[in-house]
Amino acid sequence: GLVLTENKEDGAKGLKISEISPHSKAGHAGLQKDDTLTAINNTHTDTMEDVRLALMDHRPGDHIKVRILRRNEQLQEEEQEMELELTNPEISKPHP
Repeated sequence: GLVLTENKEDGAKGLKISEISPHSKAGHAGLQKDDTLTAINNTHTDTMEDVRLALMDHRPGDHIKVRILRRNEQLQEEEQEMELELTNPEISKPHP
């Protein structure tokens, strides 16, 4: 599982990953805390409503592509794309 929050920086796009379980499918796919989610299947994700709309036609077990921004060691943002499998939060294993 992961927790998304609105990005409060001026002019910032996307949603900040504020919490993530390293044991979740998202964690195994490579997503990390403080990454910025900018798109799901090429749909921009600036708000939680954008995320809801991007996932509306998908079900647990479906694979989606996500695009993120991550700060590197030189504090520059790098764009990355990853594929991950959706899970059902009601039946997912809890955080250890």
